[in-house]
Amino acid sequence: MAHAFDHGLAKPLRTLVRNGVVAALAPLLATVGCFGGAAFDSDAFASGPAGGYLKSIGPFAVMIRGREDDVGLDHAFEVLSGRAPAVLVALGDLPFDETGATGHAWHGDLTVQVLVFSQHARSLEDRLAGGDAAATASNSADPGLEVMLEHVRELLIGNDLGIGPAVWQLRPELEQELGTSKAETLWAQTYRVKVNGSVLEHRTALIRIAEFLTTWRAKAEPGGDPVHTFTTETASP
Repeated sequence: MAHAFDHGLAKPLRTLVRNGVVAALAPLLATVGCFGGAAFDSDAFASGPAGGYLKSIGPFAVMIRGREDDVGLDHAFEVLSGRAPAVLVALGDLPFDETGATGHAWHGDLTVQVLVFSQHARSLEDRLAGGDAAATASNSADPGLEVMLEHVRELLIGNDLGIGPAVWQLRPELEQELGTSKAETLWAQTYRVKVNGSVLEHRTALIRIAEFLTTWRAKAEPGGDPVHTFTTETASP
């Protein structure tokens, strides 16, 4: 069943933004392909021309809220295990600001988090800077987190994701380390993107009119003028 939305697009704005970010990062994939889970929209799984270095790009269910978020970090490491180097895309809070006088016109500022993950095994320094012989010899090798972070920024900053006027351009907010061990490192980039949060202004009035029309019955008497009666009463708004 297809659902309808006031913004006129085929899917919820959160779904479209998440899918758009994943698609924007697809050029970093090493091979044509994707990964993900049935809980996510199938359009969110990245595919694109080979030539990058990431093994996988996909959506992530929750936003990790700092180094103390043990549940989020454990889930991320579980999802990413064996798929490094990889990128995950999560969405967070959506605060609203009113933009009109009717109470129906709003803009939201959606939080987008991009998780960048490496299991570069040669050394911690190489995992960050990627300056070892393997990375130098091939562009498809793990280039190090600093290269990955830079490429993600280049692809996302100022990108409107091709969704249309309901979504503005991505704005960078924060880049932070979330966790490092001998085997793996996880960083996060946080972005903001304004989205149209307005709803149909006259929805209540239209519902009232529809209710009014369904209760209206016309009854004609022989030789007389039509007489209209109500079968139910509709409360005044």
